Amino acid sequence: MVTIEITDRDEAIKLERELKKLVEDIPELSEFFGFPSPKNVLEKYEKGSIFATTQEGIEKTFPVGNGRRGKSSGLVDTGEESGESFKEDQEGLEKTKQISRTARRGPKIAFVEAPDRSDLAWVDGNNVVINSGHPSYVKVRSDPATRRLHSLFAIASAVQRFLGGQSDTPDQMFIDRMMAAWGKK
Repeated sequence: MVTIEITDRDEAIKLERELKKLVEDIPELSEFFGFPSPKNVLEKYEKGSIFATTQEGIEKTFPVGNGRRGKSSGLVDTGEESGESFKEDQEGLEKTKQISRTARRGPKIAFVEAPDRSDLAWVDGNNVVINSGHPSYVKVRSDPATRRLHSLFAIASAVQRFLGGQSDTPDQMFIDRMMAAWGKK
């Protein structure tokens, strides 16, 4: 088993920015990557007009436009972490108001050198892992523009395989095998 390490965080951030530019034309990227987006979160407020009940499960958020994850005033949305959050409920006893927040969800880009794997990239938990040990990646490593194009292609391959059922059949691995052959030439 290969340990995933983010070896080039700056490159990963640049790739995530490139993917954000494509969201309007390829909406499944937004669904898959969960790019940050504004949303309304309920906050306890005695003069509030929205009734809510508390429920188990939180997700940390931060103010839209400023603040940083983990450095917020403690407002949370519903989620899977432990803690209590508010859910709108006309019969609820808590008075709340809405406040704009954002939360980042979904996979991140990571790089791992795994020359023994034939995959250009794969989905592993919350990461799309680009194989920096793949022969085609090694071939383009020294040219930043070509490396970025290769990485976007690898991400598309991994996401397509993931959305298509995560099959590693020869048909699903055709792109990976072709790029490996090209990288070795």
